[in-house]
Amino acid sequence: MNVNDIPVEETTQQKTKVDYLSAARQARSMQNWPSVEQNYNMLLQTDPQNIEAIFYSAYSGAQLSLFSRDMENRHQKFNVLVNNINLITEFHYSADEWREPLEMIGRDLIKLTRSEFLYKEQTRDDLGNSLQTERFDTKQMIIKMELTFLQLLYKIMEQEPQNYLFTMIQVHAEHLLSVDYAGQTYYHEILKNAAILNEQARVGTTLQGNAADYAHYTDVIARINVLKETYDSEMSDFKDLQNYSDEKASLKHSADRINNALTEMERLYEELKQFLTARNIQYHEFVVIPAKLKNSEKYASLSPSGWGLASLAVGLFNLLIVCFTFGLGSIPSLIGILL
Repeated sequence: MNVNDIPVEETTQQKTKVDYLSAARQARSMQNWPSVEQNYNMLLQTDPQNIEAIFYSAYSGAQLSLFSRDMENRHQKFNVLVNNINLITEFHYSADEWREPLEMIGRDLIKLTRSEFLYKEQTRDDLGNSLQTERFDTKQMIIKMELTFLQLLYKIMEQEPQNYLFTMIQVHAEHLLSVDYAGQTYYHEILKNAAILNEQARVGTTLQGNAADYAHYTDVIARINVLKETYDSEMSDFKDLQNYSDEKASLKHSADRINNALTEMERLYEELKQFLTARNIQYHEFVVIPAKLKNSEKYASLSPSGWGLASLAVGLFNLLIVCFTFGLGSIPSLIGILL
């Protein structure tokens, strides 16, 4: 298309977007947060799905709130930022197009979370006891913000696995592991799942030269993922059913479905290993399901424990003995503890 054929309005709008983006980035490099907020807000009027503008229009407000002791205002600004990050998850993901702004945002988040301004102050009362200050509260806000960004990265990676996303997930998950004890299990889970996605993408890229091999590989991976969803759903139902003593039949059916999903996953993973080995493609063992249990062992791990029931029975018997004797009650108590 000839430049002269482009409508004047479209050309002007494009120039306006470039001007606002350039002005916003320059203001950000100088940490002129009011100007950052203003220019990114103007950019959003012409480009409402610009993720850089969505993030930094709120990030600038959060930065400004750090210079005030008004905690209500700080909460409000950080909540807006978290909401804006969540808003991005509703857009159509584009890992390639979003790479530059995502890496930029990631670097600034890490800078913010490592700021000494937030954590160094410590106040004590007359007795020397440490008092909670607004800095602890602010730290929790920032952890929530970084967690929301980590979840965004993982959602994009689920749709379009790319190595740069995995690298970013590693950085943010490991940083959160170092500052937030409460979320450690969750962060480890994200790291493990992201590593599996990254490995699957790497192997898939290696196989793309052969259409039949690539189709078979992606089909097996898709079937495994369906089984994982089934397993997670059934485990949730199983835990609910355990609370009802009259649901023994349903509990057994649920356990059977869980075991069947695990067995089929193990079979598919074994097929996958043999498939990749035959093609001399290296793979990491961590993608293989860790549980290598036989059906009976799996079901035993989900069924009520016989020793636990025996312990309960002895404990109840002990109550009767204690009511009528002295000293003898300690014998069944010890048995109950051992069981």
